[in-house]
Amino acid sequence: MQGTAGTAIFRFGEFEADLASGELRRGGRKVKLQDQPFRLLCFLLQRPGEVVGREELQAHLWPAGTVVEFEHSINTALKKIRQALGDSTADPQFVETVPRRGYRFKAVLKQIPDGIRSLAVLPMENLSGNSAQEHFCDGMTEALISHLGSISMLRVISRTSIMRYRGARRALPEIANELDVDAVIEGSAFLAGDRVRITVQLLAARADRHLWSGSYERDLRDVLDLQREVAQTVAREIRVTLTVRQKSRLTRPLSISPDAQEAYLKGRYHFNRRWEMKQAIQCFQQAIDLDPSYAMAYAGVADCYRKLGENHIFPPAEALPRAKTAAIQALELDEELPEAHVALAATLTNLDWDWHAAEKEFHRALELNPSHAEAHEEFAWYLSVIGRSREAVAEADMALHLDPFSPLRRAHLGMALYFARRFDQAIEELRRSVDCLPESLHSAPIRSNFLAFAYAQTGRHEESIANLSKLRSAGNNSPDLLFSLGYAYAWSGKRIMAEEMILEIERAQESYVLPYSLAMIYAGLRDWEKALNCLERAFKERVWVAVLINSEPSFEPLRGNSRFQAILQQMNFTNCSSPGRKDGQAVAAL
Repeated sequence: MQGTAGTAIFRFGEFEADLASGELRRGGRKVKLQDQPFRLLCFLLQRPGEVVGREELQAHLWPAGTVVEFEHSINTALKKIRQALGDSTADPQFVETVPRRGYRFKAVLKQIPDGIRSLAVLPMENLSGNSAQEHFCDGMTEALISHLGSISMLRVISRTSIMRYRGARRALPEIANELDVDAVIEGSAFLAGDRVRITVQLLAARADRHLWSGSYERDLRDVLDLQREVAQTVAREIRVTLTVRQKSRLTRPLSISPDAQEAYLKGRYHFNRRWEMKQAIQCFQQAIDLDPSYAMAYAGVADCYRKLGENHIFPPAEALPRAKTAAIQALELDEELPEAHVALAATLTNLDWDWHAAEKEFHRALELNPSHAEAHEEFAWYLSVIGRSREAVAEADMALHLDPFSPLRRAHLGMALYFARRFDQAIEELRRSVDCLPESLHSAPIRSNFLAFAYAQTGRHEESIANLSKLRSAGNNSPDLLFSLGYAYAWSGKRIMAEEMILEIERAQESYVLPYSLAMIYAGLRDWEKALNCLERAFKERVWVAVLINSEPSFEPLRGNSRFQAILQQMNFTNCSSPGRKDGQAVAAL
């Protein structure tokens, strides 16, 4: 396959190599790679599947007369390529060393035209004049994001980051720079009775240039087909090539009753407000009652119960099995729902500890929608849990790139950095994650928990206590804050104050008390017996954060303990890779 002027971009996995600009990109984001390694990579890309000898590489990259230590230079270049791609010599996905013969690019490779590779769907404008129909416009926006996100050649910005532009009159080049996108979709919707009319336009964002527009009017029953038709038209207009599976999904006929659609959209509206999960479940269940074949409604139920369990509003042992059941029901109706695969993967991780099955579900979700920010985020959590910290940071970084204005995505990057033992970077990201949040109850879990952990690992105890005390003096007495303050006191040596926090946590009745949280405090107090008792309780109660036991730095002194090892074995961690750790960063052994 030879590169030409018209097809100067090579795509493989999540990567693109642009021969014209000299850039390597992952999911649309530039990956640092020096000129010589990039030229070597491009030479291999133009000979996919072929073994290229070292002499041929030398002749191409270092012309006759060039004075260079060739063996060292090519080994260095290959090392930098593998680092940029996250590849390995033992089990290469991309560049393979063929002993005594040379090198071969082995991954599936595509060439694409140089055009639009990233876009944002701005919030659809409600033209009905009825504020009660905002959920319909939000639903249309979210659906277009989802359908376009399924196109592997596009990076599509997540809903969370685009909602900040609702009603804003901002210049398109400014939006393009903030979101780092090539194009923007604007639209409006008007709903009257059982008829819906939408208008959509595609614009080259940086140049503020109109590319295409279209108007559609359909029966409300056919709105799902309408959403897919718009996504397919956009793909055609920006000249991206759809795979057979993507084309099939965007063209298959789907129909839903208007009442079920209305209930579902209300459910998504409540779900996106995060603290209205119970109302969301009621709406999703209503949609299911109206149409038992509505797979997306089951996926909505799965998402709600998962969040209720993960935020310990419901005991995880009750919430997560309900989430798993609903996810399986959704996939039985529609195997190609990435949302359902993410929900199932999360429960396989946090409930069943079935690591291999969970990873399979994550890969399937990202295959169906490479721009699914939450799938990347949850996959990062999974990778942190099993100890693949370098991959975890990369996935968390990708989630943030797809959803750049989400404090939660940035917080999860901070968490991934924490488990990678990169504590100073973790503190930086966790602090940035709350820069745009008020000093409120909702910011406490992000600000306090992992930030307190990272501060403790770097010895910055007083700074941690000062930040947490400031939150508490502002009226925040949430269980998360009490836990973080107890942890900070324990690790700073303030034993009496830590024990007082433990009593306050145990007295808190408005929320499910996590035995895992108590274990973290007892670890800080070096009370290993009580820490182990709490960890065993967390394990038995299926507390979802118990999966962190394998990677949590605070439990490092317990690794040689037989009771601790028994927990790891029962949670199926025996065959998982161990967490990465820099020398000198673990606390003293027990």
